[in-house]
Amino acid sequence: VFECWLLVFLIIFMIVVSCFTPAPSKEQVEAITFTKDFKKSIRDSWDWFDIVGTLIVVGLCAAFYAYFW
Repeated sequence: VFECWLLVFLIIFMIVVSCFTPAPSKEQVEAITFTKDFKKSIRDSWDWFDIVGTLIVVGLCAAFYAYFW
């Protein structure tokens, strides 16, 4: 029951705060959404080391998850 009231309170609080604060500038919200140019710059920053490292980390997480299942 407490969690439900906390959720309602937080929703109301967020609405009240957003009504009393000014809207953010265009510069502040520029990188919130992923435009095609932003996605391309992220993709261009990857190299083989990043991809292999990510696969190793995901593999280790899966191995630990399977081991302790």
